[in-house]
Amino acid sequence: MIDNNHRLDIRHRKVLAAIEDYGSFLEVGPGNAKCSLYLLRKSKDVEMIDIDTDNMRNIEEICNREGLKFVFFNQNILTFRTERKYEVVFACQVIEHIEPWKQAVRSMIDLATKAVILTTPVGNSFHSPDHKHFFKPIDFDWLKAEFGKRMFIYTTPTKPADIDRVKYCFVVEIYK
Repeated sequence: MIDNNHRLDIRHRKVLAAIEDYGSFLEVGPGNAKCSLYLLRKSKDVEMIDIDTDNMRNIEEICNREGLKFVFFNQNILTFRTERKYEVVFACQVIEHIEPWKQAVRSMIDLATKAVILTTPVGNSFHSPDHKHFFKPIDFDWLKAEFGKRMFIYTTPTKPADIDRVKYCFVVEIYK
């Protein structure tokens, strides 16, 4: 059973289309874990990391009710250390909340063996006091220098209900 808080919008569907065929995942800042729950329901190996435990209680309840394996690290991506590597590390609408964001992306790249997928609002199209950075394409030039043709950035409109609030969302795909 999926309630309205766990329905996938276009941002999440784009991310899942890029990563669904992989086997192991780390979601950074899962919020209500739309993508992680989707992947867990498909018997994927998914772990989550976040500094906010409030949503985790709800996610844990859903996982327990559905018999899904639930792994959550209550840590910051900037200081998270593990021997484990994940095929894909992804963060949907999270990177704009982290400072220093480049260090966070570098941490994600270090944890991934195949790909890192990020989504973030374009510019200040969605203003929140929690946002530490408002992204423009030029912000990702340092990644292009390192990953070149293995790095893709594009925009996608968000769900229709958000169209006045958030015009576009950056999707950054980095393939190792």
